[in-house]
Amino acid sequence: MPDQAQPLEILSNTELVTPLAGLANPRASTRLIRIALPEGMTYRTGDHIAIYAKNPKGQVDLAIDRLRVPGAAQLVLSGTSGRFRHLPLGRTVTVRQLLTDFVELQDPLPRRALEAALAATRCPHTKTQLERLSRDGWSEIAEQRLSLLGLLIKFPAIELDLESFVELSAAIQPRFYSIASSPRKSPDAVDLIVGTMRAPAWSGIGEHQGFASTHMRDLAPGESVFGYVRAPNPAFAPPADANVPMILIGPGTGFAPFRGFLEERAAQRASGEATGPIHLFFGCKHPDHDWLCRAEMEDWQADGLAHVHTAHSGVPDHPHPYVQHALTGATDIIWPLIESGAVIYVCGDGRRMAPAVRDAFIAMHQNRTGSDRATASNWLEGLIDADRYHQDVYGFGK
Repeated sequence: MPDQAQPLEILSNTELVTPLAGLANPRASTRLIRIALPEGMTYRTGDHIAIYAKNPKGQVDLAIDRLRVPGAAQLVLSGTSGRFRHLPLGRTVTVRQLLTDFVELQDPLPRRALEAALAATRCPHTKTQLERLSRDGWSEIAEQRLSLLGLLIKFPAIELDLESFVELSAAIQPRFYSIASSPRKSPDAVDLIVGTMRAPAWSGIGEHQGFASTHMRDLAPGESVFGYVRAPNPAFAPPADANVPMILIGPGTGFAPFRGFLEERAAQRASGEATGPIHLFFGCKHPDHDWLCRAEMEDWQADGLAHVHTAHSGVPDHPHPYVQHALTGATDIIWPLIESGAVIYVCGDGRRMAPAVRDAFIAMHQNRTGSDRATASNWLEGLIDADRYHQDVYGFGK
C-alpha cells in the first residue's frame, strides 16, 4: 500500500436503488457514500479516489479452512524478492489479517500457480486432472476466472502451504472511483456512487461479488477504508471557463463524475458567474427503481442549470431505451452546441455504451453534413485531439 494511502472515515452510506416488483434483471445495490478527507488531502472536480478494499470474511474463512492454518496464528514475514513488496515485511501479523488485507483471493489463477499446484500434489488422479488443465485446459480456467483458492477447493488433494499460497497471490490493488462531488461545495469530504455486482461464480464454486464494491457497500458510518486522491490521466474535468457548453453522457454509475461537474457549476452560478448550457444524458432501467440522485437532477433542471435527457431500458414504451438513442433524439439541440464549441464527456461502460455513443455522434455528423462514415469518424477524432471529447470508461479489465 503506497505511503499516500490514509484511513478515510465513512460519514454516510445510503442506498440509491428502490426495489420494484416485476422488473426483470433489477440493478444491484448502488450506494452514495460520503467520505471525510484527512487534513491536507484535497481534490479537484473530476478526480478519482483510490480505495484499498479488504477480502470478505467468507472468502478469508474459506482460505483459512482450506490451507489448514489457524487464523489467529501470528507470523513475521520476510523476503527480498520484488514479488513480496505488497506484504507487510518485518511486521507481526495474524494469518487472518494477512489474508484479509494484503493478498487478492478472487484474482484469476496465474499459470505459475498451476505449475506449483502440480508440484504440491501426490494424488495420481488429481495430478492427471491438473496436467490436462496445464496442457490444454487453460482457456477453461480463463473463462471461469478460476482463482488459486478456487483451484484448491476444487482439488482437495493439492497440498499447497500458506507460504506458497501467499507467494503465488497478487497484491490487493486499488480500485478507482470517480468523485461524485465538487470541492466548491464539499472541500473536506467526497461523495462516491458505488454500484455492486453479485452473481454465481463463473467457476461454479460459490458466488462472485465485486471485491471493492461489496466491501464499500458494507461499511458503516464511523468505519474507515484506506485510500488516496488521484488525478486521472488524461484529465477528466469541466472546462475552466464555466460559459463553455457541456454535453454529459453517463448512464448508471457513469453519472458519478457529472454530479461533481454539476455541483461545481451550481456553486459558480450561485457566486454570480455566468454558466453555459449543460445537457445531461442519463440512462437507467426504470425511473422508479434506479434513477440515481433523481431529485438533484430534477432540481438542476428546474433551476435552469442543466437539461436532463433520460433513457429507460426497462420501460417498454419509452422512446429511448439507452443514452445513445436519447442523444440521437436530441440532435436538433445538441448539434448547434457542438458547432458552437461544446465539450463532450462520456463516462461508464467501455464495452458497449461508449462505442454506441461514438457511433451516435458519427451518425449525427453524417446526417447533418451529408458526409460519409470515414469523414465523420475523422471529425470525431478531431474533437478528441482538440480536447473536446473526453472519455472515462471502464470494463476492459478487472
